Amino acid sequence: MLTIRPSTPNEIPRQKELWKKCFGDPAPYIDFFYDKVCPAGQVMVAEADGTIASMAALLPATLRTPEGEALPVSYLYALATDPDLQGRGHARELLQAADQHLLDQGYKAMALVPASPSLHKFFAATGMDECFAHRKSEFLASSLSGDAGGGTITPIGPEEYNAIREAYLNGSLYLSYPQELIELQAFSSVASGGGLYRVEVADDAEVGCAAIEYTRHGDVLMKELLTYHQYTRRAVELVAKLLPAERYLLRTPAVWEGFSGNYTQPFGMIKWYDPALQRRFGENAIGYLGLAFD
Repeated sequence: MLTIRPSTPNEIPRQKELWKKCFGDPAPYIDFFYDKVCPAGQVMVAEADGTIASMAALLPATLRTPEGEALPVSYLYALATDPDLQGRGHARELLQAADQHLLDQGYKAMALVPASPSLHKFFAATGMDECFAHRKSEFLASSLSGDAGGGTITPIGPEEYNAIREAYLNGSLYLSYPQELIELQAFSSVASGGGLYRVEVADDAEVGCAAIEYTRHGDVLMKELLTYHQYTRRAVELVAKLLPAERYLLRTPAVWEGFSGNYTQPFGMIKWYDPALQRRFGENAIGYLGLAFD
């Protein structure tokens, strides 16, 4: 028999074990998540025969619309099923229970990022729509000029980063994160050798921001770079002066102009709990989710 319910603090060690088995994230990152970001009650668990078989964190976030509305949504994170118990439908049942749990609390939607491209079909079968995309670009260090045009890039804290992020994305359809999740990104970025940065590319440009990590292959990943699109290459030059690598990977909002060789990639999905919102945004919306903490 499968029992689905909010978790309790004494179950966190089992959740950490499950997380490690499924995703392989370092223990300090997992510890930070539970210590600073997510109380035990925000994690739903599926218990089978006295063992937690599946889990998912339901994190509060806000979907902001171009019209200025602030819609309460839940960002589903760390959906995991014990590899020894997969194939039994536990994750699907957990998602169904999470839907009702969130509906009862007044949420308008659930958003998530599938862990791999192949899982988009799985989540579509559970009633989720494609909603969030980003534009991906790649720069080799050998293609950069080394001229940043006199701009500056400065490490900043999560609060300043989030303020710059909100200002840049205002007027678009995007996911707005609480401070705790920006702090999680800061922890992950710094642990990899990167960080959160204030980006000033020119005297006449608004201040931008970048969340940067080194990948396991030694590439620099700009998980989010927000600056005017005409200044994007100059911003990459700034990053390259600060953080050496052979390759620079870049994500920007899908609706912004890109470079030769870039492409738009579906990224996040959404399940609407309000039929009017689904009719309004369901088919043609291209929202921005950004960080994803992937």
